[in-house]
Amino acid sequence: MKLFNTEFMSKRLSVLLFTISYIFGLLAFYTETLILFAVIFFLGLFFLCLRRIISEKVLLILITTFLTAVLNVSLRDKEFDFLSSFAPLSDITVEGTVISLPTSSNSDFTKFTLETENFTPYGKSTEYDKSKVLVNLFAPKDKFKDIEIGNKLRLKGRLTKPKSASNPYEFCYAAYLRNQHIFSRLYVDEDDFKIISAPEKLHFKFLFGLNRLRKNMINMHSKNIHSPSLELLGGIVFGDDAVNPTPEMKNSFVNSGLMHIIAASGMNVSLIFGMWFFISQILRINYKFSVFTGMLFIVCYTCMTGFGPPVLRAALMLLLILLGKLIDRKADSVSLLFIVAFILLLISPSMLLNIGFQLSFAVTLGLLLFCPVFLNKIKNKILYTISSFVLIPLIAQFFAAPVQMFYFNTFTPYSVLANISVVPTLSIISFGGFLSCIFAMISPVAHVVVKIFDFLLNPFLRYVNIVADYFSNLPCASVVVPAPSVLSLILYYLIILFFYLVLTNKDKRIYIYSLFAAIVLFVFSFLSFPSKYSEVLFFDVGNADAALIKTPSGKYIMIDTGKAPYKNFSPASERVIYNYFKNAGIKKLDGIIVTHNDSDHSGGTPFLMQNIKIDKLFVRRKPLNIRSDNFKNSGYNSDEIKDNQTTVKIFETASHKKIPAAIPKNGEIILSDETFKMFAYYTESENDNESSIVNIYSDVYGNTLLFCADADIKSLLKLSDKFPAETSVLKVSHHGAKDTVSDDFLNKINPEYALVSTGFNIYGHPDEQTLNILRKNHIRVLRTDRDNAVKFILQKDKILVYSYNTRRKKFEKIYD
Repeated sequence: MKLFNTEFMSKRLSVLLFTISYIFGLLAFYTETLILFAVIFFLGLFFLCLRRIISEKVLLILITTFLTAVLNVSLRDKEFDFLSSFAPLSDITVEGTVISLPTSSNSDFTKFTLETENFTPYGKSTEYDKSKVLVNLFAPKDKFKDIEIGNKLRLKGRLTKPKSASNPYEFCYAAYLRNQHIFSRLYVDEDDFKIISAPEKLHFKFLFGLNRLRKNMINMHSKNIHSPSLELLGGIVFGDDAVNPTPEMKNSFVNSGLMHIIAASGMNVSLIFGMWFFISQILRINYKFSVFTGMLFIVCYTCMTGFGPPVLRAALMLLLILLGKLIDRKADSVSLLFIVAFILLLISPSMLLNIGFQLSFAVTLGLLLFCPVFLNKIKNKILYTISSFVLIPLIAQFFAAPVQMFYFNTFTPYSVLANISVVPTLSIISFGGFLSCIFAMISPVAHVVVKIFDFLLNPFLRYVNIVADYFSNLPCASVVVPAPSVLSLILYYLIILFFYLVLTNKDKRIYIYSLFAAIVLFVFSFLSFPSKYSEVLFFDVGNADAALIKTPSGKYIMIDTGKAPYKNFSPASERVIYNYFKNAGIKKLDGIIVTHNDSDHSGGTPFLMQNIKIDKLFVRRKPLNIRSDNFKNSGYNSDEIKDNQTTVKIFETASHKKIPAAIPKNGEIILSDETFKMFAYYTESENDNESSIVNIYSDVYGNTLLFCADADIKSLLKLSDKFPAETSVLKVSHHGAKDTVSDDFLNKINPEYALVSTGFNIYGHPDEQTLNILRKNHIRVLRTDRDNAVKFILQKDKILVYSYNTRRKKFEKIYD
């Protein structure tokens, strides 16, 4: 069997296998499955060698490449740096140089990377090796607008370590920063920073100058073009790292599948060189000099956009092509793409984990493979142009969609139509935008020429924004889907590969069989068999409560929802709970029980009500002065309790979403079917904690769980006659605070396991006295601050207990 029929295609295969061998080595390290990857890799190579597709010499080269990748990344990878060893630290002064473009999500916040030169912990200066820290600066825009790459700053703030993902499907910010060799974060307020000096080193002076030039260009356009058209123009020309789109604009472009437009891409790089080469030919500049100066323009533009992976990929590819032209050598585009991937990953192995890198190379590979197959058969130029407008977005969607679903749990069904609608317009905006920016550097004519260009470009910019808004507001514009498994992703791209081989090879039989087998396996990879037992997942949401129950019949019940959002940071209900729902395919909650009004228990409820269907809402009290037709006041209600903002928002949202809300009666079965019962108990007290709802969950197999909310031991003892004599799991009250358990209480309920939902706090939770009482009674204690998210599977004759492993990103059994 011959995989390719020509010597040229065999060379392409060699380059492809060489790069894939290196990538396999990186994946083996990053997934911590070196032996598994090595076995699969070596077996695959020996098969190719036995089939005479590769020689023994190539076999040895590929094995060496695999091992080189493992060695390279293992030498570069580290878990901490010197500065992070001091975290957490509430008061620290740091001096250093800004080494990344400052980015802002709104006018009161910016973040950037600082390379530290010295710092003062505990009021004492310390000498150490240089480290990188991510600075989060909370200040009005007019105060931080002068911070630029290369500036030397002095900052005072709170040093922390970025949080690892301690819940299933949670985005791991610590790993994301670690891949950029950042191991700590610094939180700074508006009065605690100072610009010490302008850039001192030559390369920072160069980047500083380019950044100033970019800002001047954008400012010149801002006199004639306004938001969001200004951000759109800036994004198309310089990318979203250099020009920050508004949250509304970003949401519109994400939901319409047009987000790639406002991110600098390969099209920008090609257009810059094309424009320069066109002008140089008109001016009759020497060919090789034109090519060489064009390469310099590409380097400058790449620096100006912030070194995003798509721009790096396109720039390096074009530079190699142009270098080949200077020495009269031609290059195969597919081979060149793999060579560029190898070079980038050799320099920075962690770039493999960058979403922009993955999307850029996947889409580019798809276009390079499939566009010639379909478009080269079209001879009519008009039909060729029309077909390319349709085919390019279609191929891009096929290659990008799985990656987007894997990371963002979304699919944009109108993306192809939206892209087809704007493709012709983008060429005009890109060309006009770049040309106007060139004229913006020529002082005598800058303002007049830019004004003319802006007048001409404005209608096209408005049109693109209108298209993005239109498609983003259509029904099901952004469909929430569970993330496909890694196996499903591999099979998906194998299907595309075999389809390509069927199209491009004369002997199609083996590839048709392979295509059919891959499709069958791909379908089976999505099959799942739900458990018939109760499952209880306690999320790690810090010093707060959030638990999800899956009943034997497949219903879902939420007890408390974590904290309310703080400043610019997303709440746990979004980044932890809802993210889990999306990936687990949970589209409806049969009930949410808010045990009491404290925001660490109720804070995430409004967000969940806005984003997922909820059948019933149970609360302890109704807020004052809230009128709601869907509220059934069926229990105790005290008008003396002061309402907080979260409580009011819960009822306003419930009323708007028409979610039935009720105060349960004491001892009432609030949810049930033939497989489970959920009871609600409470004591009548004006203290919100003491009167919080205590829930008992029991299933058909005799398993029981007791959720104590924030009730103190006095309240629990008053209710203890209602509790089961044998409790499977006790959710300890008030994050394990003092006076939440006692020997008498534990003797009455006899729990096998105790779960303490807690995290960083200033209250001393969990209290050592509480933990000692639990240990003395021989109860197995689990804590979310140490064990991360904890899952119980309640079977007929035993309980399986799992803790979430942050490194392996999966639950691992700890008790059986």
